[in-house]
Amino acid sequence: MCGKDPGNGAEICYTTRDFVSDAGQPVLATAVYDVKGPQPQKVVRFLMPLGLLLKPGIRFAVDQTAPLAGSYTVCFPNGCFAETVGLKDETINAMKKGTVINVSVQNQVGREVTFAVPLAGFGKGFDGAAIDPKVLKDQQDRLQEEMEKRSEEMRKRLEQSNAQTSAPAPATPAKP
Repeated sequence: MCGKDPGNGAEICYTTRDFVSDAGQPVLATAVYDVKGPQPQKVVRFLMPLGLLLKPGIRFAVDQTAPLAGSYTVCFPNGCFAETVGLKDETINAMKKGTVINVSVQNQVGREVTFAVPLAGFGKGFDGAAIDPKVLKDQQDRLQEEMEKRSEEMRKRLEQSNAQTSAPAPATPAKP
């Protein structure tokens, strides 16, 4: 998707991918921004889950390449953004040809955790035509509806399961 930066009028295109749990909860999202204009630059941004140490930042590597450092920029109730600014063309090319981005962070007890972000389709998405924002919104709305439908079905199954397990046991006659 592409748009204009309201501040300087530069064209900004981005390629994004969101990852959710089986229950439909956001786990991680990644986006690569390509800022065109007088000061072009490329940025990778990750929306990381909560509960990670912010100070050490992140490291990410495409397949087995040398890792690049990134830092956290802001946190929201659903996660924290970490980014690396000034990606070189060779990193973008590696992402287009690669299979996975390994994003390494530290959890709240200081242990390293690595998220493997699949790169399937990244090159096609990055080099392809920008998606119309209305089409994207329609797709997101349909996805949201599907997630709500699944959530409602899971809730009903859980209620039925709870109703069956909490049914009173048949009364047994007291012994004299």
